[in-house]
Amino acid sequence: MYHSPRVRNIICGCAIAYFSHWLENRKKK
Repeated sequence: MYHSPRVRNIICGCAIAYFSHWLENRKKK
């Protein structure tokens, strides 16, 4: 399944945002 570079960038951006949000939640506890 092929994604255009723009779609892949959006998916990567979402993944990075989710991951950094998860890290912030871990630090608080």
